[in-house]
Amino acid sequence: MALRQEVTVGLGGLVLLQVALAVLAIALLGRMGPAVARILDENVRSEAAVEAMLGVLARPAPADAAGFRAALADARANVTEAGERPLLDTVTRHADGALAGDPGARRAAVEALQALGTLNRDSMARADAEAQRLALGGAWGAAILGTLALGLAILFARRLTARLERPLATLLHALSAHQAGHHTVRCPPTPGPAELQAVGRHINRLLDAAKAPAARGAERRPDLHRALGWLLDRQGGACLLEGADGERLAMSAAALADPPSAEALAGWAREPIPGTGLALRRAPGGPGPDQKSAGALTSGT
Repeated sequence: MALRQEVTVGLGGLVLLQVALAVLAIALLGRMGPAVARILDENVRSEAAVEAMLGVLARPAPADAAGFRAALADARANVTEAGERPLLDTVTRHADGALAGDPGARRAAVEALQALGTLNRDSMARADAEAQRLALGGAWGAAILGTLALGLAILFARRLTARLERPLATLLHALSAHQAGHHTVRCPPTPGPAELQAVGRHINRLLDAAKAPAARGAERRPDLHRALGWLLDRQGGACLLEGADGERLAMSAAALADPPSAEALAGWAREPIPGTGLALRRAPGGPGPDQKSAGALTSGT
């Protein structure tokens, strides 16, 4: 699968889960809203009417008949439970006697109003339980979707690591090894995206192309080394060719017979070769330079 497709599939899955989580939250709030509105519109209104009527009956006769009948009419207009209408009929039958101060009528009306209040409170408790059930279900749904989103993100990150980061590290290792002089190292086939596999094949072709000149140079090195030794022998006496970093690149036969130590080499004459970072070292007391050989060293370099 191409890298673009893998990224699109992984990120698309994460986006879909986030959208599902948002839709779930909206649906949950949409279902909880009517439950709360039901409590406010239906039960709280009836409770307020019951409290108003009980307040009128709590005062001594003659009571506020107009306020009582207004509250009773409001309660009748807001019947939402099956058991409310018989209780309101009882209150209506005993309303005149209760307002006039009849103890029996007042007691019957108060008992019916108390039962009506209990009925509405029970209805409020059921609506509250339904809202809590919806909230709990929504919370679990959000938790499940969030866990799925987290798991998908971890899976996506691990897949990117396996199919992108590790193949890139393999390519970098091959290039670094080649730069360090290991010219036989190649990029192995990787299970990564098609783009990285193509990059690996191109790098291998470039490394193969770079290996051919290096191999030819390696074949010529022994001949070059022998030629340098021959030229140094022409200088006469013990001498050697020194690199810019002090490395001994080639030595004459006399120098090879008795290689100088680093301390002894410090006392040898040093003659830089123009145009290069190389220098010709001569042992003290040796013969002078052979101009033809020195010229050959200079021009050959």
